[in-house]
Amino acid sequence: MRQMFSGCKNLENIDISSFEAKNVIDMNSMFYLCTNIINIDLSSFDTKKVKDMKYMFSNCWSVLSLNLSSFDINFLSAFDMLYDCFHLEKVIIKKESSGIISVQSNHIFEIIKV
Repeated sequence: MRQMFSGCKNLENIDISSFEAKNVIDMNSMFYLCTNIINIDLSSFDTKKVKDMKYMFSNCWSVLSLNLSSFDINFLSAFDMLYDCFHLEKVIIKKESSGIISVQSNHIFEIIKV
């Protein structure tokens, strides 16, 4: 799924809840430069095997919140996963998540553990 939607600048909403992701290992730059995306439904993503989420949402300037509670980010370093998501207000992750979400950006947003 590496760079699957990368550069889709006119994309505003996407429902990928029916995508089968349980064997995916690379989601690097999956939504990179989707500058107008507002809503991404990631509710069914099984990310247990994913090793690379670098820049996954980087430069998604219009997204306000991301629900990553279905993501398994344990033992995963998602370097710059949320870089330059200028309007991002909150990210929801699993309470038991122990992975690192590296956010080198110029703004602050809330991380909610559920």
